[in-house]
Amino acid sequence: MDYKSDRVSTDQVARHAEGYRLQLLVYALAAWRFYGAAPADARLYFLRPGTAHELALSESALADASRRLERLTGELIAARRSGRFDRNAGEVCAFCPYRDLCR
Repeated sequence: MDYKSDRVSTDQVARHAEGYRLQLLVYALAAWRFYGAAPADARLYFLRPGTAHELALSESALADASRRLERLTGELIAARRSGRFDRNAGEVCAFCPYRDLCR
């Protein structure tokens, strides 16, 4: 369970939760590594409007997240080494509180 204080309406929760999918999957991967078994599910609880959103975990979703995390880690290492951080716009940019820094 991860608690979010984002200001979203009940009808926006499912779409908004997608922006946190990778974060929850990384938490699940860490739990799997630590406990030796993947959790059955992961949940986001949006304090406003007081609604939980469940993310079902599957082995394929965890494997995809692991590959994505490896790729993103490689990109971050390359950016740090080169000192070049290219803008990477995507759907989650609409929800990112730091989006103004990218302009």
